[in-house]
Amino acid sequence: MEYTTFSKKGKVESITENRVQAIEDKDGQKRAEVSTVLKDKKGKESYSGTFEVFCEDGKLLMDINSMFNPAMQQSFSGYEVTIEGDALSFPADIEVGQELPDASSKITTATGGINIASMTMDITDRKVEDKATISTDAGTYECFKIRQTSSIKMMISRSYSTVEYFAEGIGVVRSETYDQRGKLQGYMELTAFEK
Repeated sequence: MEYTTFSKKGKVESITENRVQAIEDKDGQKRAEVSTVLKDKKGKESYSGTFEVFCEDGKLLMDINSMFNPAMQQSFSGYEVTIEGDALSFPADIEVGQELPDASSKITTATGGINIASMTMDITDRKVEDKATISTDAGTYECFKIRQTSSIKMMISRSYSTVEYFAEGIGVVRSETYDQRGKLQGYMELTAFEK
C-alpha cells in the first residue's frame, strides 16, 4: 500500500510504502507484521521500520504507537524510547451512526535513565458519520466516513480534527486533517494498492 501525503494546496509532501511481511495466528488473534518506508517528496528514503496490525473478536486493531510520525521517531534515534498505549479499533460490523472506542498513546524519551521528554496522543470522539465513494489513484472505494479529534500534548497541547474514509478489506483510503477553525491543513490518500 502506498500512501501520499499532500499539503492543503495539493502538493506532495511525503510518500509512505507499507508492505505486509508476515501473517500469523496466535492465541485467537491474526497478526500482520508490516514494514513501512517513508520517503520525502523527491522519493528519498528518510525512515524505515515495522508495525503490527491484528484482528481479534471481529475487530481490526491498529497499533496507535506506530502512528507517531515516522520522521519524529527517527529524530529520537540514539535515545531510550518507551511507547505505551491502546490500539485503534475498527469493528467488522461497522455502520453509520456508530461510536468507536477512543485510543491513546504515550511516548517517553530518556537518556542515561533520565526522562527528557514525553508526548501523549489521544484520539477521541470517534464517530461513523456517513458512507461515501472515494476515488484516488489506487481506485474507487465504498468507504465509511469517520470523524475524530486528535490531541497531542508535549510542552504545549494541540488539537485538530481528522476525517478518515475507511474501506472494509482495505483500510484507510483518505485522511483529512483540519485545524480548530475547520480549515483543511493537509490530507493523505492511498495512491497505490497491490495484493
